[in-house]
Amino acid sequence: MRLAIPGMADIPLSKINVSTQNIAAIYHHTAERKSAQIVFCDLGTPKPHKDSTVVKDSDENENAAPQETEEEVVYFKNVYADIKAKLVRLGVHPSEIAFIHDAKGPTERSQLFAAVREGRIRVLIGSTEKMGTGMNAQTRAVAIHHLDAPWRPADLEQREGRLIRQGNMYPEVFSFVYIVEGSFDGYVWQILETKAKFIEQFLTGQTDVREMDDIGETVLSMAEIKALASGNPKIMERVMAQNEIMKLEQLRLSWQNERRNSQRQLGSRKEELEQTNIRIRNLGIGAQVRDGHTSDQFSMKVDGREYTERKLAGQQLIEIGRAVKLDAERTGKETRKAAGAYRGFVMWLRAKPNSERSMSELVEDPNGGVDIILDYNVPQVLVAHVSDSDVGTVASVDAAIRSIDNEIKKSTERGEFLLREIDTLEALLKDPWEKAEKLEALVARLTELDQELIKAGIDLRKDKAKEQGESGVEEIVVENEAAPEPEQALEFDINAILGRIDEIHGTMTLPVYADEELIAVPTVAADAIPVTEESVAQLESQAESAALLAGFTRSILSSATGQMSIDDFLEMNVTPAAPRKGMSKAQKKVENGQLTLF
Repeated sequence: MRLAIPGMADIPLSKINVSTQNIAAIYHHTAERKSAQIVFCDLGTPKPHKDSTVVKDSDENENAAPQETEEEVVYFKNVYADIKAKLVRLGVHPSEIAFIHDAKGPTERSQLFAAVREGRIRVLIGSTEKMGTGMNAQTRAVAIHHLDAPWRPADLEQREGRLIRQGNMYPEVFSFVYIVEGSFDGYVWQILETKAKFIEQFLTGQTDVREMDDIGETVLSMAEIKALASGNPKIMERVMAQNEIMKLEQLRLSWQNERRNSQRQLGSRKEELEQTNIRIRNLGIGAQVRDGHTSDQFSMKVDGREYTERKLAGQQLIEIGRAVKLDAERTGKETRKAAGAYRGFVMWLRAKPNSERSMSELVEDPNGGVDIILDYNVPQVLVAHVSDSDVGTVASVDAAIRSIDNEIKKSTERGEFLLREIDTLEALLKDPWEKAEKLEALVARLTELDQELIKAGIDLRKDKAKEQGESGVEEIVVENEAAPEPEQALEFDINAILGRIDEIHGTMTLPVYADEELIAVPTVAADAIPVTEESVAQLESQAESAALLAGFTRSILSSATGQMSIDDFLEMNVTPAAPRKGMSKAQKKVENGQLTLF
Protein backbone atom coordinates (compact mmCIF):
# COMPACT_ATOMS: atom_id res chain seq x y z
CA MET A 1 0.00 0.00 0.00
CA ARG A 2 2.88 2.37 0.69
CA LEU A 3 3.97 1.98 -2.93
CA ALA A 4 0.56 3.17 -4.15
CA ILE A 5 -0.26 5.73 -1.44
CA PRO A 6 2.58 8.23 -0.78
CA GLY A 7 2.90 9.22 2.86
CA MET A 8 1.01 6.23 4.21
CA ALA A 9 2.22 5.17 7.64
CA ASP A 10 4.07 1.89 8.10
CA ILE A 11 1.73 -0.77 9.52
CA PRO A 12 3.32 -2.80 12.34
CA LEU A 13 1.74 -6.08 11.16
CA SER A 14 2.51 -5.60 7.48
CA LYS A 15 4.05 -8.44 5.51
CA ILE A 16 7.43 -6.71 5.43
CA ASN A 17 7.53 -6.18 9.19
CA VAL A 18 6.36 -9.69 10.06
CA SER A 19 8.67 -11.35 7.52
CA THR A 20 11.74 -9.40 8.64
CA GLN A 21 11.09 -10.43 12.24
CA ASN A 22 10.93 -14.09 11.21
CA ILE A 23 14.01 -13.78 9.00
CA ALA A 24 16.01 -12.09 11.78
CA ALA A 25 14.93 -14.69 14.34
CA ILE A 26 16.09 -17.58 12.13
CA TYR A 27 19.24 -15.64 11.21
CA HIS A 28 20.36 -15.26 14.84
CA HIS A 29 19.28 -18.77 15.81
CA THR A 30 21.34 -20.39 13.02
CA ALA A 31 24.40 -18.16 13.31
CA GLU A 32 26.69 -21.07 14.20
CA ARG A 33 25.61 -23.02 11.13
CA LYS A 34 25.60 -19.95 8.85
CA SER A 35 22.23 -21.04 7.43
CA ALA A 36 20.82 -19.09 4.50
CA GLN A 37 17.31 -17.85 3.71
CA ILE A 38 15.73 -17.03 0.35
CA VAL A 39 13.19 -14.21 0.07
CA PHE A 40 10.94 -13.89 -3.00
CA CYS A 41 9.25 -10.56 -3.72
CA ASP A 42 7.99 -9.60 -7.19
CA LEU A 43 6.65 -6.20 -6.15
CA GLY A 44 8.81 -3.12 -5.70
CA THR A 45 11.97 -4.59 -7.20
CA PRO A 46 14.98 -2.28 -6.85
CA LYS A 47 15.99 0.10 -9.61
CA PRO A 48 19.52 1.51 -10.01
CA HIS A 49 20.06 4.82 -8.21
CA LYS A 50 16.40 5.08 -7.16
CA ASP A 51 16.46 3.51 -3.71
CA SER A 52 14.45 5.46 -1.19
CA THR A 53 15.91 3.66 1.80
CA VAL A 54 19.57 2.74 1.45
CA VAL A 55 21.73 0.75 3.82
CA LYS A 56 25.39 1.79 3.59
CA ASP A 57 28.25 -0.32 4.94
CA SER A 58 30.84 1.93 6.56
CA ASP A 59 34.07 1.05 8.25
CA GLU A 60 33.29 3.18 11.28
CA ASN A 61 29.92 1.70 12.20
CA GLU A 62 28.84 -1.27 10.11
CA ASN A 63 25.91 -2.19 12.32
CA ALA A 64 24.40 1.28 12.45
CA ALA A 65 20.74 1.37 11.49
CA PRO A 66 19.97 3.41 8.37
CA GLN A 67 18.20 6.71 8.84
CA GLU A 68 15.31 7.77 6.65
CA THR A 69 15.13 11.39 5.61
CA GLU A 70 11.85 13.29 5.60
CA GLU A 71 11.65 12.91 1.84
CA GLU A 72 12.26 9.16 2.05
CA VAL A 73 9.50 8.68 4.59
CA VAL A 74 6.99 10.46 2.36
CA TYR A 75 8.01 8.81 -0.92
CA PHE A 76 8.46 5.09 -0.34
CA LYS A 77 9.51 3.40 -3.57
CA ASN A 78 11.80 0.44 -2.85
CA VAL A 79 10.49 -2.59 -0.99
CA TYR A 80 13.87 -4.32 -1.12
CA ALA A 81 15.71 -1.46 0.58
CA ASP A 82 13.01 -1.28 3.25
CA ILE A 83 13.40 -5.01 3.95
CA LYS A 84 17.17 -4.66 4.27
CA ALA A 85 16.90 -1.61 6.49
CA LYS A 86 14.56 -3.37 8.88
CA LEU A 87 16.71 -6.49 8.93
CA VAL A 88 19.74 -4.40 9.86
CA ARG A 89 17.77 -2.80 12.69
CA LEU A 90 17.01 -6.31 13.94
CA GLY A 91 20.71 -7.17 14.09
CA VAL A 92 21.34 -8.74 10.69
CA HIS A 93 24.78 -7.79 9.39
CA PRO A 94 24.48 -5.67 6.20
CA SER A 95 27.29 -7.56 4.47
CA GLU A 96 25.30 -10.80 4.80
CA ILE A 97 22.26 -9.41 2.94
CA ALA A 98 22.26 -9.40 -0.86
CA PHE A 99 19.87 -8.52 -3.68
CA ILE A 100 19.89 -10.77 -6.74
CA HIS A 101 19.56 -7.59 -8.83
CA ASP A 102 23.04 -6.51 -7.72
CA ALA A 103 24.58 -9.37 -9.72
CA LYS A 104 24.66 -8.00 -13.25
CA GLY A 105 26.22 -10.87 -15.17
CA PRO A 106 26.72 -14.64 -15.05
CA THR A 107 30.09 -14.29 -13.30
CA GLU A 108 28.70 -12.06 -10.54
CA ARG A 109 25.69 -14.36 -10.16
CA SER A 110 27.95 -17.38 -9.74
CA GLN A 111 30.03 -15.56 -7.14
CA LEU A 112 26.87 -14.53 -5.29
CA PHE A 113 25.49 -18.08 -5.25
CA ALA A 114 28.85 -19.39 -4.05
CA ALA A 115 28.76 -16.88 -1.19
CA VAL A 116 25.29 -18.13 -0.21
CA ARG A 117 26.43 -21.76 -0.31
CA GLU A 118 29.44 -20.96 1.88
CA GLY A 119 27.48 -18.92 4.43
CA ARG A 120 28.97 -15.53 3.64
CA ILE A 121 25.60 -14.31 2.33
CA ARG A 122 22.80 -15.51 4.57
CA VAL A 123 19.77 -13.55 3.28
CA LEU A 124 19.24 -13.43 -0.48
CA ILE A 125 16.32 -11.32 -1.75
CA GLY A 126 15.06 -11.43 -5.32
CA SER A 127 12.17 -11.85 -7.73
CA THR A 128 10.81 -14.94 -9.43
CA GLU A 129 12.20 -13.80 -12.77
CA LYS A 130 15.73 -13.44 -11.37
CA MET A 131 15.85 -16.39 -8.95
CA GLY A 132 13.14 -18.77 -10.17
CA THR A 133 15.53 -20.74 -12.37
CA GLY A 134 19.25 -21.18 -12.80
CA MET A 135 20.14 -20.66 -9.13
CA ASN A 136 22.28 -23.21 -7.31
CA ALA A 137 22.42 -21.86 -3.75
CA GLN A 138 20.60 -24.52 -1.75
CA THR A 139 23.49 -25.92 0.33
CA ARG A 140 22.71 -24.03 3.57
CA ALA A 141 19.19 -22.81 2.73
CA VAL A 142 16.85 -23.54 5.61
CA ALA A 143 13.84 -21.29 4.86
CA ILE A 144 12.09 -19.60 1.98
CA HIS A 145 9.78 -16.58 2.35
CA HIS A 146 7.01 -15.77 -0.16
CA LEU A 147 6.03 -12.13 0.27
CA ASP A 148 3.68 -12.37 -2.70
CA ALA A 149 2.37 -14.96 -5.13
CA PRO A 150 3.43 -15.50 -8.74
CA TRP A 151 0.81 -15.77 -11.46
CA ARG A 152 1.82 -19.20 -12.76
CA PRO A 153 1.87 -22.50 -10.84
CA ALA A 154 5.15 -23.39 -12.54
CA ASP A 155 6.77 -20.29 -11.04
CA LEU A 156 5.71 -21.37 -7.56
CA GLU A 157 7.22 -24.81 -8.13
CA GLN A 158 10.43 -23.19 -9.30
CA ARG A 159 10.52 -21.04 -6.18
CA GLU A 160 10.17 -24.03 -3.87
CA GLY A 161 12.71 -25.89 -5.98
CA ARG A 162 15.44 -23.47 -4.92
CA LEU A 163 15.45 -25.25 -1.50
CA ILE A 164 13.86 -28.64 -2.07
CA ARG A 165 16.55 -30.12 -4.25
CA GLN A 166 19.60 -32.33 -4.11
CA GLY A 167 22.61 -30.79 -2.37
CA ASN A 168 20.78 -29.14 0.54
CA MET A 169 22.30 -30.24 3.84
CA TYR A 170 18.94 -29.73 5.56
CA PRO A 171 16.63 -32.77 5.34
CA GLU A 172 13.71 -30.49 6.18
CA VAL A 173 13.18 -26.88 5.15
CA PHE A 174 10.56 -24.26 6.01
CA SER A 175 8.36 -22.29 3.63
CA PHE A 176 6.73 -19.06 4.87
CA VAL A 177 3.75 -17.64 2.95
CA TYR A 178 2.58 -14.18 4.01
CA ILE A 179 -1.08 -13.26 3.39
CA VAL A 180 -3.02 -10.27 4.68
CA GLU A 181 -6.56 -11.17 5.68
CA GLY A 182 -9.24 -9.37 3.71
CA SER A 183 -6.80 -8.30 1.00
CA PHE A 184 -6.14 -9.24 -2.61
CA ASP A 185 -3.69 -11.96 -1.52
CA GLY A 186 -6.36 -14.59 -0.93
CA TYR A 187 -7.81 -14.06 -4.39
CA VAL A 188 -4.40 -14.34 -6.07
CA TRP A 189 -3.60 -17.61 -4.31
CA GLN A 190 -7.06 -18.94 -5.17
CA ILE A 191 -6.55 -18.17 -8.86
CA LEU A 192 -3.15 -19.84 -8.64
CA GLU A 193 -4.80 -22.96 -7.22
CA THR A 194 -7.42 -22.92 -9.98
CA LYS A 195 -4.75 -22.70 -12.65
CA ALA A 196 -2.78 -25.54 -11.06
CA LYS A 197 -5.87 -27.79 -10.99
CA PHE A 198 -6.67 -26.96 -14.61
CA ILE A 199 -3.13 -27.74 -15.78
CA GLU A 200 -3.00 -30.98 -13.77
CA GLN A 201 -6.39 -32.01 -15.16
CA PHE A 202 -5.18 -31.38 -18.70
CA LEU A 203 -1.77 -33.05 -18.34
CA THR A 204 -3.13 -36.18 -16.66
CA GLY A 205 -5.40 -36.76 -19.67
CA GLN A 206 -8.54 -37.64 -17.72
CA THR A 207 -10.88 -39.26 -20.27
CA ASP A 208 -13.91 -39.12 -17.99
CA VAL A 209 -13.98 -35.31 -17.99
CA ARG A 210 -16.13 -33.73 -20.69
CA GLU A 211 -15.42 -30.07 -19.92
CA MET A 212 -12.75 -27.93 -18.31
CA ASP A 213 -13.10 -24.45 -16.86
CA ASP A 214 -11.45 -21.76 -18.97
CA ILE A 215 -9.31 -19.78 -16.52
CA GLY A 216 -7.56 -17.67 -19.15
CA GLU A 217 -9.99 -14.75 -18.68
CA THR A 218 -10.39 -14.94 -14.91
CA VAL A 219 -11.19 -11.56 -13.44
CA LEU A 220 -12.28 -10.24 -10.08
CA SER A 221 -15.98 -9.37 -10.08
CA MET A 222 -17.40 -6.29 -8.38
CA ALA A 223 -19.22 -8.45 -5.85
CA GLU A 224 -15.95 -10.14 -4.90
CA ILE A 225 -14.23 -6.77 -4.47
CA LYS A 226 -17.02 -5.59 -2.18
CA ALA A 227 -16.86 -8.82 -0.20
CA LEU A 228 -13.11 -8.49 0.23
CA ALA A 229 -13.52 -4.90 1.40
CA SER A 230 -16.18 -5.82 3.93
CA GLY A 231 -13.78 -8.00 5.92
CA ASN A 232 -16.63 -10.40 6.80
CA PRO A 233 -15.67 -13.97 5.81
CA LYS A 234 -19.31 -15.03 5.55
CA ILE A 235 -20.03 -12.31 2.99
CA MET A 236 -17.03 -13.45 0.99
CA GLU A 237 -18.19 -17.07 1.25
CA ARG A 238 -21.66 -16.03 0.12
CA VAL A 239 -20.30 -14.23 -2.95
CA MET A 240 -18.06 -17.17 -3.81
CA ALA A 241 -21.02 -19.55 -3.42
CA GLN A 242 -23.12 -17.39 -5.73
CA ASN A 243 -20.39 -17.35 -8.37
CA GLU A 244 -19.90 -21.09 -8.10
CA ILE A 245 -23.65 -21.69 -8.41
CA MET A 246 -23.71 -19.50 -11.51
CA LYS A 247 -20.87 -21.51 -13.05
CA LEU A 248 -22.57 -24.79 -12.20
CA GLU A 249 -25.83 -23.58 -13.71
CA GLN A 250 -23.98 -22.78 -16.92
CA LEU A 251 -22.36 -26.20 -16.84
CA ARG A 252 -25.73 -27.84 -16.31
CA LEU A 253 -27.15 -25.92 -19.28
CA SER A 254 -24.19 -27.05 -21.38
CA TRP A 255 -24.72 -30.63 -20.16
CA GLN A 256 -28.39 -30.47 -21.14
CA ASN A 257 -27.48 -29.19 -24.61
CA GLU A 258 -24.94 -31.97 -25.02
CA ARG A 259 -27.54 -34.46 -23.83
CA ARG A 260 -30.04 -33.29 -26.44
CA ASN A 261 -27.32 -33.42 -29.08
CA SER A 262 -26.44 -36.96 -27.99
CA GLN A 263 -30.11 -37.95 -28.30
CA ARG A 264 -30.22 -36.61 -31.84
CA GLN A 265 -27.00 -38.43 -32.69
CA LEU A 266 -28.38 -41.63 -31.21
CA GLY A 267 -31.49 -41.44 -33.39
CA SER A 268 -29.38 -40.66 -36.47
CA ARG A 269 -27.00 -43.55 -35.77
CA LYS A 270 -29.86 -46.02 -35.32
CA GLU A 271 -31.47 -44.92 -38.57
CA GLU A 272 -28.17 -45.20 -40.44
CA LEU A 273 -27.57 -48.64 -38.93
CA GLU A 274 -30.95 -49.80 -40.19
CA GLN A 275 -30.18 -48.55 -43.72
CA THR A 276 -26.75 -50.17 -43.58
CA ASN A 277 -28.26 -53.54 -42.66
CA ILE A 278 -30.70 -53.23 -45.57
CA ARG A 279 -27.82 -52.43 -47.91
CA ILE A 280 -25.87 -55.44 -46.69
CA ARG A 281 -28.91 -57.69 -47.25
CA ASN A 282 -29.49 -56.33 -50.76
CA LEU A 283 -25.82 -56.70 -51.68
CA GLY A 284 -26.00 -60.29 -50.46
CA ILE A 285 -28.88 -60.92 -52.87
CA GLY A 286 -26.79 -59.42 -55.67
CA ALA A 287 -23.92 -61.73 -54.80
CA GLN A 288 -26.28 -64.71 -55.01
CA VAL A 289 -27.50 -63.57 -58.44
CA ARG A 290 -23.94 -63.17 -59.67
CA ASP A 291 -22.78 -66.53 -58.31
CA GLY A 292 -25.83 -68.23 -59.84
CA HIS A 293 -24.86 -67.10 -63.35
CA THR A 294 -21.21 -68.01 -63.74
CA SER A 295 -19.86 -69.29 -67.05
CA ASP A 296 -16.50 -69.61 -68.76
CA GLN A 297 -18.02 -68.38 -72.00
CA PHE A 298 -18.88 -64.68 -72.31
CA SER A 299 -22.51 -64.02 -73.15
CA MET A 300 -24.37 -60.70 -73.03
CA LYS A 301 -27.81 -59.96 -74.39
CA VAL A 302 -28.08 -56.43 -75.84
CA ASP A 303 -31.20 -55.03 -77.52
CA GLY A 304 -32.68 -58.53 -77.98
CA ARG A 305 -29.51 -60.01 -79.50
CA GLU A 306 -27.03 -62.41 -77.88
CA TYR A 307 -23.35 -61.42 -78.10
CA THR A 308 -20.42 -63.74 -77.31
CA GLU A 309 -17.72 -61.17 -78.03
CA ARG A 310 -17.08 -58.31 -75.62
CA LYS A 311 -16.14 -55.88 -78.37
CA LEU A 312 -19.36 -56.32 -80.33
CA ALA A 313 -21.48 -56.14 -77.17
CA GLY A 314 -19.69 -52.96 -76.16
CA GLN A 315 -20.24 -51.36 -79.58
CA GLN A 316 -23.96 -52.04 -79.38
CA LEU A 317 -24.19 -50.56 -75.88
CA ILE A 318 -22.41 -47.42 -77.12
CA GLU A 319 -24.87 -47.05 -80.03
CA ILE A 320 -27.89 -47.39 -77.77
CA GLY A 321 -26.27 -44.97 -75.32
CA ARG A 322 -25.92 -42.31 -78.04
CA ALA A 323 -29.59 -42.60 -78.92
CA VAL A 324 -30.60 -42.30 -75.26
CA LYS A 325 -28.32 -39.29 -74.85
CA LEU A 326 -29.87 -37.52 -77.86
CA ASP A 327 -33.34 -38.20 -76.52
CA ALA A 328 -32.37 -36.74 -73.10
CA GLU A 329 -30.94 -33.58 -74.71
CA ARG A 330 -34.07 -33.21 -76.89
CA THR A 331 -36.50 -33.52 -73.99
CA GLY A 332 -34.24 -31.89 -71.39
CA LYS A 333 -35.07 -34.68 -68.93
CA GLU A 334 -33.46 -37.87 -67.71
CA THR A 335 -34.13 -40.75 -70.12
CA ARG A 336 -34.01 -44.51 -69.51
CA LYS A 337 -34.16 -47.44 -71.88
CA ALA A 338 -33.94 -51.22 -71.42
CA ALA A 339 -30.67 -52.45 -72.94
CA GLY A 340 -30.49 -56.19 -72.21
CA ALA A 341 -29.27 -58.67 -69.59
CA TYR A 342 -25.96 -59.96 -68.28
CA ARG A 343 -25.22 -62.67 -65.64
CA GLY A 344 -28.74 -62.47 -64.17
CA PHE A 345 -28.83 -58.62 -64.00
CA VAL A 346 -31.19 -56.56 -66.11
CA MET A 347 -29.36 -53.70 -67.87
CA TRP A 348 -30.84 -50.23 -68.32
CA LEU A 349 -29.24 -47.21 -69.97
CA ARG A 350 -29.77 -43.89 -68.19
CA ALA A 351 -28.81 -40.56 -69.70
CA LYS A 352 -28.95 -37.07 -68.21
CA PRO A 353 -29.02 -33.86 -70.25
CA ASN A 354 -25.96 -31.66 -69.88
CA SER A 355 -28.12 -29.05 -68.20
CA GLU A 356 -28.51 -31.39 -65.22
CA ARG A 357 -24.85 -32.42 -65.00
CA SER A 358 -22.37 -30.72 -62.73
CA MET A 359 -19.51 -28.61 -64.01
CA SER A 360 -16.93 -31.18 -62.90
CA GLU A 361 -18.75 -33.93 -64.84
CA LEU A 362 -18.86 -31.81 -67.97
CA VAL A 363 -15.13 -31.06 -67.70
CA GLU A 364 -14.17 -34.70 -67.15
CA ASP A 365 -16.50 -36.19 -69.80
CA PRO A 366 -18.13 -33.61 -72.10
CA ASN A 367 -19.86 -36.19 -74.34
CA GLY A 368 -20.67 -38.68 -71.56
CA GLY A 369 -23.36 -38.85 -68.95
CA VAL A 370 -24.72 -42.27 -69.88
CA ASP A 371 -24.85 -44.89 -67.11
CA ILE A 372 -25.57 -48.61 -67.19
CA ILE A 373 -27.97 -49.61 -64.40
CA LEU A 374 -27.79 -53.26 -63.24
CA ASP A 375 -31.13 -54.19 -61.65
CA TYR A 376 -31.68 -57.42 -59.65
CA ASN A 377 -35.22 -56.91 -58.22
CA VAL A 378 -34.26 -55.08 -54.99
CA PRO A 379 -34.50 -51.36 -54.13
CA GLN A 380 -30.78 -51.06 -54.84
CA VAL A 381 -28.84 -51.18 -58.10
CA LEU A 382 -25.29 -51.39 -59.40
CA VAL A 383 -23.99 -48.65 -61.68
CA ALA A 384 -21.53 -48.92 -64.60
CA HIS A 385 -20.67 -46.35 -67.29
CA VAL A 386 -20.72 -46.12 -71.06
CA SER A 387 -17.40 -44.88 -72.42
CA ASP A 388 -15.86 -44.31 -75.87
CA SER A 389 -14.22 -47.76 -75.68
CA ASP A 390 -16.35 -50.79 -76.50
CA VAL A 391 -14.21 -53.18 -74.45
CA GLY A 392 -13.95 -50.62 -71.66
CA THR A 393 -17.73 -50.33 -71.48
CA VAL A 394 -18.12 -54.08 -70.91
CA ALA A 395 -15.23 -54.03 -68.42
CA SER A 396 -17.10 -51.34 -66.44
CA VAL A 397 -20.07 -53.70 -66.13
CA ASP A 398 -17.82 -56.52 -64.89
CA ALA A 399 -16.15 -54.19 -62.36
CA ALA A 400 -19.54 -53.15 -60.95
CA ILE A 401 -20.50 -56.78 -60.43
CA ARG A 402 -17.14 -57.64 -58.83
CA SER A 403 -17.46 -54.70 -56.39
CA ILE A 404 -20.31 -56.42 -54.53
CA ASP A 405 -17.95 -58.23 -52.11
CA ASN A 406 -15.98 -55.07 -51.31
CA GLU A 407 -19.19 -53.08 -50.73
CA ILE A 408 -20.45 -55.78 -48.35
CA LYS A 409 -17.17 -55.57 -46.38
CA LYS A 410 -17.28 -51.77 -46.10
CA SER A 411 -20.94 -51.78 -45.09
CA THR A 412 -20.25 -54.43 -42.44
CA GLU A 413 -17.42 -52.36 -40.95
CA ARG A 414 -19.64 -49.28 -40.94
CA GLY A 415 -22.35 -51.22 -39.15
CA GLU A 416 -19.93 -52.36 -36.45
CA PHE A 417 -18.80 -48.77 -35.93
CA LEU A 418 -22.40 -47.59 -35.64
CA LEU A 419 -23.10 -50.27 -33.03
CA ARG A 420 -20.20 -49.03 -30.91
CA GLU A 421 -21.40 -45.44 -31.25
CA ILE A 422 -24.91 -46.42 -30.22
CA ASP A 423 -23.64 -48.26 -27.13
CA THR A 424 -21.52 -45.24 -26.10
CA LEU A 425 -24.36 -42.77 -26.57
CA GLU A 426 -26.85 -44.93 -24.70
CA ALA A 427 -24.44 -45.32 -21.77
CA LEU A 428 -23.82 -41.57 -21.77
CA LEU A 429 -27.52 -40.78 -21.68
CA LYS A 430 -28.02 -43.11 -18.74
CA ASP A 431 -25.46 -41.26 -16.57
CA PRO A 432 -26.86 -38.41 -14.44
CA TRP A 433 -25.14 -35.03 -14.20
CA GLU A 434 -22.07 -35.58 -12.06
CA LYS A 435 -22.20 -32.17 -10.36
CA ALA A 436 -25.86 -32.23 -9.38
CA GLU A 437 -25.10 -33.01 -5.73
CA LYS A 438 -22.51 -30.23 -5.55
CA LEU A 439 -25.02 -27.72 -6.91
CA GLU A 440 -27.66 -28.80 -4.40
CA ALA A 441 -25.15 -28.50 -1.54
CA LEU A 442 -24.12 -25.00 -2.63
CA VAL A 443 -27.72 -23.85 -2.91
CA ALA A 444 -28.41 -25.17 0.59
CA ARG A 445 -25.26 -23.48 1.91
CA LEU A 446 -26.22 -20.19 0.26
CA THR A 447 -29.61 -20.32 1.95
CA GLU A 448 -27.93 -21.00 5.28
CA LEU A 449 -25.52 -18.09 4.83
CA ASP A 450 -28.36 -15.73 3.94
CA GLN A 451 -30.16 -16.64 7.14
CA GLU A 452 -27.01 -16.16 9.23
CA LEU A 453 -26.24 -12.77 7.65
CA ILE A 454 -29.82 -11.59 8.13
CA LYS A 455 -29.67 -12.58 11.80
CA ALA A 456 -26.40 -10.63 12.09
CA GLY A 457 -28.16 -7.47 10.91
CA ILE A 458 -27.06 -7.48 7.27
CA ASP A 459 -29.80 -6.57 4.79
CA LEU A 460 -29.48 -8.43 1.48
CA ARG A 461 -31.50 -6.55 -1.09
CA LYS A 462 -31.69 -6.87 -4.83
CA ASP A 463 -30.74 -3.84 -6.87
CA LYS A 464 -33.57 -2.16 -8.77
CA ALA A 465 -31.50 -2.08 -11.95
CA LYS A 466 -32.57 -5.61 -12.82
CA GLU A 467 -36.23 -4.56 -12.95
CA GLN A 468 -35.33 -1.58 -15.17
CA GLY A 469 -33.77 -3.85 -17.78
CA GLU A 470 -30.17 -3.28 -16.72
CA SER A 471 -27.76 -5.92 -15.56
CA GLY A 472 -28.63 -6.88 -12.01
CA VAL A 473 -26.02 -6.26 -9.34
CA GLU A 474 -26.73 -7.51 -5.87
CA GLU A 475 -26.43 -4.84 -3.21
CA ILE A 476 -25.12 -5.75 0.21
CA VAL A 477 -26.16 -3.24 2.85
CA VAL A 478 -24.73 -3.48 6.36
CA GLU A 479 -26.93 -1.90 9.01
CA ASN A 480 -26.06 -2.11 12.68
CA GLU A 481 -24.07 -5.29 12.16
CA ALA A 482 -23.91 -7.34 15.29
CA ALA A 483 -20.48 -8.14 16.63
CA PRO A 484 -19.47 -11.55 15.24
CA GLU A 485 -18.49 -14.28 17.58
CA PRO A 486 -14.73 -14.56 17.97
CA GLU A 487 -13.35 -17.38 15.86
CA GLN A 488 -10.58 -19.61 17.03
CA ALA A 489 -7.38 -18.40 15.36
CA LEU A 490 -4.24 -20.39 14.76
CA GLU A 491 -1.42 -18.55 16.50
CA PHE A 492 1.88 -18.55 14.65
CA ASP A 493 4.80 -19.48 16.89
CA ILE A 494 8.26 -18.79 15.48
CA ASN A 495 9.81 -20.35 18.59
CA ALA A 496 8.30 -23.72 17.64
CA ILE A 497 10.01 -23.50 14.26
CA LEU A 498 13.31 -22.52 15.89
CA GLY A 499 12.99 -25.50 18.20
CA ARG A 500 12.41 -27.75 15.21
CA ILE A 501 15.52 -26.32 13.57
CA ASP A 502 17.49 -27.22 16.71
CA GLU A 503 16.21 -30.78 16.45
CA ILE A 504 17.31 -30.95 12.81
CA HIS A 505 20.75 -29.56 13.72
CA GLY A 506 21.15 -32.32 16.28
CA THR A 507 20.80 -35.01 13.60
CA MET A 508 22.97 -33.54 10.85
CA THR A 509 26.64 -32.86 10.19
CA LEU A 510 27.73 -29.48 8.90
CA PRO A 511 29.92 -29.74 5.78
CA VAL A 512 33.44 -28.35 6.22
CA TYR A 513 35.02 -26.22 3.49
CA ALA A 514 38.75 -25.96 2.83
CA ASP A 515 38.87 -22.23 3.39
CA GLU A 516 37.30 -22.68 6.82
CA GLU A 517 40.13 -25.02 7.93
CA LEU A 518 42.65 -22.20 7.53
CA ILE A 519 40.88 -20.03 10.11
CA ALA A 520 42.35 -21.09 13.47
CA VAL A 521 41.26 -18.07 15.51
CA PRO A 522 37.97 -16.46 14.51
CA THR A 523 38.93 -13.13 16.12
CA VAL A 524 41.95 -12.59 13.85
CA ALA A 525 41.48 -9.81 11.31
CA ALA A 526 40.86 -10.83 7.72
CA ASP A 527 44.19 -9.36 6.44
CA ALA A 528 46.42 -10.55 9.37
CA ILE A 529 49.24 -13.13 8.97
CA PRO A 530 49.53 -15.75 11.75
CA VAL A 531 53.04 -15.76 13.29
CA THR A 532 54.34 -19.37 13.48
CA GLU A 533 57.63 -21.17 12.76
CA GLU A 534 56.25 -22.39 9.45
CA SER A 535 55.08 -18.94 8.42
CA VAL A 536 58.46 -17.36 9.24
CA ALA A 537 60.34 -20.05 7.25
CA GLN A 538 57.97 -19.51 4.34
CA LEU A 539 58.63 -15.76 4.41
CA GLU A 540 62.43 -16.34 4.45
CA SER A 541 62.18 -18.68 1.45
CA GLN A 542 60.06 -16.16 -0.44
CA ALA A 543 62.56 -13.38 0.34
CA GLU A 544 65.49 -15.49 -0.96
CA SER A 545 63.63 -16.29 -4.18
CA ALA A 546 62.83 -12.61 -4.62
CA ALA A 547 66.52 -11.70 -4.22
CA LEU A 548 67.56 -14.23 -6.88
CA LEU A 549 64.96 -12.89 -9.28
CA ALA A 550 66.04 -9.31 -8.65
CA GLY A 551 69.70 -10.17 -9.36
CA PHE A 552 68.73 -11.98 -12.54
CA THR A 553 66.74 -9.06 -13.89
CA ARG A 554 69.42 -6.51 -12.85
CA SER A 555 72.03 -8.48 -14.85
CA ILE A 556 69.81 -8.24 -17.89
CA LEU A 557 69.46 -4.49 -17.46
CA SER A 558 73.21 -4.00 -17.04
CA SER A 559 74.05 -5.79 -20.32
CA ALA A 560 74.60 -3.78 -23.47
CA THR A 561 71.81 -5.39 -25.45
CA GLY A 562 69.33 -5.76 -22.61
CA GLN A 563 69.40 -9.54 -23.11
CA MET A 564 71.21 -12.51 -21.51
CA SER A 565 72.75 -15.50 -23.22
CA ILE A 566 72.93 -19.04 -21.84
CA ASP A 567 76.68 -18.63 -21.07
CA ASP A 568 76.02 -15.42 -19.13
CA PHE A 569 73.24 -17.15 -17.21
CA LEU A 570 75.52 -20.08 -16.26
CA GLU A 571 78.32 -17.69 -15.14
CA MET A 572 75.94 -15.56 -13.06
CA ASN A 573 77.15 -15.17 -9.44
CA VAL A 574 74.57 -16.73 -7.15
CA THR A 575 75.06 -17.16 -3.44
CA PRO A 576 74.40 -20.85 -2.71
CA ALA A 577 72.10 -21.71 0.15
CA ALA A 578 73.11 -24.20 2.80
CA PRO A 579 71.84 -27.67 1.89
CA ARG A 580 69.17 -29.04 4.20
CA LYS A 581 68.94 -32.53 5.54
CA GLY A 582 66.88 -34.98 3.57
CA MET A 583 67.49 -33.29 0.20
CA SER A 584 68.14 -35.33 -2.92
CA LYS A 585 71.25 -34.85 -5.11
CA ALA A 586 69.22 -33.02 -7.76
CA GLN A 587 67.76 -30.67 -5.16
CA LYS A 588 71.27 -29.99 -3.77
CA LYS A 589 72.51 -29.06 -7.27
CA VAL A 590 69.68 -26.62 -7.67
CA GLU A 591 70.35 -25.16 -4.23
CA ASN A 592 74.06 -24.72 -5.14
CA GLY A 593 73.16 -22.66 -8.21
CA GLN A 594 73.96 -25.40 -10.75
CA LEU A 595 71.75 -25.90 -13.79
CA THR A 596 71.17 -29.17 -15.60
CA LEU A 597 69.75 -28.97 -19.11
CA PHE A 598 67.78 -31.92 -20.50
